[in-house]
Amino acid sequence: MILSTIAQIAQITGTTGLLLATPVASPFTCSITQAPIINIRPQTKEVLYDVGKTSAQLNQLKSNTISPYGLNADQTTGGLRHDQPTMTTTMKYNVIQDPVTQTICMSYNTINVDIQLQPKIYIAKEFNKGRCAREVIKHENKHVTVDRQVINKYSKLMGTAIQKAVNEAGAIGPFPVSRAPELQEMMAGHIENALSSIRLLMTNEMNQRQQQVDSLEEYEQVGQFCEKNAQKAYDSQQKTLKKQRR
Repeated sequence: MILSTIAQIAQITGTTGLLLATPVASPFTCSITQAPIINIRPQTKEVLYDVGKTSAQLNQLKSNTISPYGLNADQTTGGLRHDQPTMTTTMKYNVIQDPVTQTICMSYNTINVDIQLQPKIYIAKEFNKGRCAREVIKHENKHVTVDRQVINKYSKLMGTAIQKAVNEAGAIGPFPVSRAPELQEMMAGHIENALSSIRLLMTNEMNQRQQQVDSLEEYEQVGQFCEKNAQKAYDSQQKTLKKQRR
């Protein structure tokens, strides 16, 4: 018998470990019948571009990053990139039942971790022309590249963490059949807890490396091609502010 479960990594917290009550005393013993399949599957979708917003509108998106965009939104001269990774785990379990004692043994069958990136780059209307536009797009794509590199690096670490957690758990049981849902939930939590520390490290490194992309030198490099565009955007924002004050 194989059971399945799906869980969002971001919703799981706690310490690593699988804490269960004492198994039922029984001549029926539990053992691993097959090594579990572990798949870590990072995927990046094609970059989407949005050139329909003004610089003022992008600044508003930037100021609201805590709510709609989180820490993974960043802005430079005339551009904004959003690339929030989403992670989902799916698990299947082996279940062996003893019809005499009505007890079961459970072990991991398959563990999948899917990581998806959907990068979107915004280019302000005032900056969407000529060399300036090309430089802004080039800069924002550097952020997308960093996200991909960090995700690939930590995908390998996630695989190692899951393998360790699986080895620690071994075969679970025997337990009464009625406890199957509880055991399934605990086994899922055991894997999610093992991944939570890796996910935290990944987020921290991603933020640090994104900050390095937004260096003063980088801003100046982009800015030298966008001075006229920046002035146009500034003038437009000042006109808008004057209208709002009337």
